[in-house]
Amino acid sequence: MDNINFTREEFNKLWNKLEYLGRGGEGICKRLNNKEIIKYLDSPYANFDGEKILKFKEFKSKTYLFPYKIVCIDNEIMGYITRYSSGKNLIEVPRDTIRFDKFIIGSKNVEDDTKNLSDEGVLTHDILFNILYKNGIFHMIDTYYYEIVDEDNESLYKKNISYFNYSLLEFLVKDRFYKFVFTSKELSELYKEAENGESIISFLEMLRQRLSEYCDKDVKVVRDAKKAITLCHKSVYPEYF
Repeated sequence: MDNINFTREEFNKLWNKLEYLGRGGEGICKRLNNKEIIKYLDSPYANFDGEKILKFKEFKSKTYLFPYKIVCIDNEIMGYITRYSSGKNLIEVPRDTIRFDKFIIGSKNVEDDTKNLSDEGVLTHDILFNILYKNGIFHMIDTYYYEIVDEDNESLYKKNISYFNYSLLEFLVKDRFYKFVFTSKELSELYKEAENGESIISFLEMLRQRLSEYCDKDVKVVRDAKKAITLCHKSVYPEYF
């Protein structure tokens, strides 16, 4: 097992110098260096089982960030190290700044990685509030609760990608273009297919095309489609501007 050991004094000295990134339900994340972060687990509900935390450390993925080192303080497991991402939590990304082309490319990369994980029997969990995004790059965090299951690869993939798709639909469509989407038979069908584990790419491409036609211009960024926005369906994501 890959452990990094500190005394409490050594850890506190290092910890106090690090850049704060954020807090989740189980702990605090800080930037260790240009490539890594430390997550310090300070919740009584956190998983302190080293084998479970590191069970996916050998998986190679561009978009899913798995822990690969354990942090021990006075011989007790108190956190882990994983890759650094410069992305913001999706709930903090202003929707109006989203570029459709980059959002689509990033989504395709997630689909590819999700297919690879599903082929290895990995079931993802708790995607909704654990997505980081920046400039076409998605990263899934808090992945150490994922598990290996005995399930058909295709059905597992649909289950896994539907969690991701649901997050994107809530973020991009629910309180922006919901009415626009569901007055179109073609768009609404693609939306429902994405909810059920089909590729979201066709929906995103068609949404951009239909918005461009409706707004009489090439809609490259969400704010270009203000004419089609109706703030009438509340998303599970709070609004940030």
